[in-house]
Formats: sequence, structure tokens, C-alpha cells
Amino acid sequence: MVVKTLIKAVWFDDEWKSDEDFIDVCLKKHGIQIEPFQSTNPGLKYLSENYLDIDIIILDAWFTEEDDQKYDDTGSQAIKVRNAVDKLEKEYPIEIFVYTATPRKKLFNTNFPGRIYIKTRNDEEMFHDIHNWYNSREDINIKKDFKSALNVCTDKYIGKKNYDRLFNILKRPDDYSMSEIRKIIYSSFNALQDKNIIPSEQMGVYKEAEKSRFFAGGYAFSSWKDKNKPWTKSKEEAMGKNYKLKEKYMTPVPIADIEKYLYNLSTNWSHDQKKEEDNPDQIITGFGKVGALHNLCELLVYIKWLIDKKLTDETAWEETKVIS
Repeated sequence: MVVKTLIKAVWFDDEWKSDEDFIDVCLKKHGIQIEPFQSTNPGLKYLSENYLDIDIIILDAWFTEEDDQKYDDTGSQAIKVRNAVDKLEKEYPIEIFVYTATPRKKLFNTNFPGRIYIKTRNDEEMFHDIHNWYNSREDINIKKDFKSALNVCTDKYIGKKNYDRLFNILKRPDDYSMSEIRKIIYSSFNALQDKNIIPSEQMGVYKEAEKSRFFAGGYAFSSWKDKNKPWTKSKEEAMGKNYKLKEKYMTPVPIADIEKYLYNLSTNWSHDQKKEEDNPDQIITGFGKVGALHNLCELLVYIKWLIDKKLTDETAWEETKVIS
């Protein structure tokens, strides 16, 4: 059974082809995907093009600058790799683990303190340290703790552009712009329209406010004669058809309350942007933002469930009689 790949690594070792079993063990037993190179320059070229996706470097002490050269036994190539890694601008820096056949000189140990492992002798220790380091990263813990909400931010559900948007909010849960919450909610409404769960604009739902009301259990209408007047019974009757979610797709009351709260909170904030800029603590504090974020995650998990439940082309809503 292959362990799910979590960690992506570049391995520098001039003899890696004679130890391909190591690559297999890393992937199948430890969830580490290895990209091997026997020399510095090809490996650094690959790293410069893919460093945003790389988590760690596994580094032999001695290897060559180019594939067709004799290996360098001074350790200078390993230090060259380390210096190149140090220059990469990455939110979570790449960590280096030295994996070598024999202990090296004191100078080499000074350049790689605490991260030197002897092949075969310290393999399990190295894998243990790699996973401990990886699991201590803030971004990894966020992805684990909020996996169910982040999984909704794909093109199958509300759009992959919302993944970075939600992830960035999660990194600073008490200090973000409420407009980011509003954008995610609007994307969710659009996704629900695309999935035929709420009526399309042709059915008369033109504004997010109406989408919000409908999702929370309200009605949508087949025409929209005057967008500026309040909803009244006489107006509803004049408009003709009404539409409401079918019973099996009806939003549970707690989720409907969360959706209405988030919509109103994020929309009202957008009307008070200037006030927040002048008096940020008088609009909504960190406590309110953390609460809103957790409510948003709850809403997203429900939206995923709802989209998964509705796998057919049928509409999730139906025509009803005029509201009494």
C-alpha cells in the first residue's frame, strides 16, 4: 500500500542510481516523493523552477557539479546547494537533511548542525525528524485542521481561486478583511446557481441578497419588476410564479442562520469600509472575525454536502403557490 504523498524532496547524491530502493521506501513507507540528481547544477536548475512545491532537500556530503565530473570530496557542492536554497524567497523555507555514508569533517558538520544522518544507521531517525519538522509547520497544521473546508475550494464545488483566499484568512484568523468572506460567499452562490440548486438569473434572482434569502429558505420569483421597492404580498402576487427549495434540499435552520449572519456581516462591513479604516476596533474585533471564519467553514462543509447530494440534473427548487 502506498502512503499518501505529503512531502516533496530533491535528493543530491552522485550514487543515487545504485540506491533506487531508497526512493521507493521514501514514497511507500514515509510519504516522501523524491526527485533525484547526481550533480549540483541540474539539481539547482530543477529547484529554481519548482522550489515553491519543494519541502526539503536530502543531501549527500560529496557529489559533483556536473554529471560527467569526478565527485568533489571537499563538501563544497553541498555548501553551494545550501547557499542557493538560502536565497530562495519562500514563505516556509526549504529544510536540508544531510544523508551520507560516513561522518564528515568538523567544518562540514558546522555548516549543517543537527541535520546529518549516516546511511542505513540513521535512516529511521532521519525520517522521524523530517516528519516532525514538516508537521510543525504552521501551513501544514492549518491544512490538516481545516481540510474539510479547504476541500470545498475546488472547481467541483465553489472554485479553486477560493483556496488561496480561504487559506490566507486561516493564516491570520483575527486580522483579515471581511470583504474576503463576502467574496467566498458570492462564489458559493454562483456555484449553487451553476449546480441548479438555486435559481439562475433568468428566474429573477439578480442580487446576492435575494440568493441569500432563497438559500436560507425564502422565495425567488420569475420576474423582477421593481428591484428598489420592498417585498410585499401585492408585489409577489403581481410577479406571478414563486420558487422555493424542494424539501430534500431545504437548508437546515442552523446553517440558514449562519449563512444569513455571514452575508449580513460581510455586506454591512463593505458599506462601512471607510469607518473601519478610521476606527478598525469599532467595526469588528478579532473575536468576531475568528467566529465568522469558523462559521464560514461550517457553511462550506454543508455546501459540499449539498452539491454531493444533488448529483442529478434535476433542479433543487420547485414552483410554489403565491405566498399567503
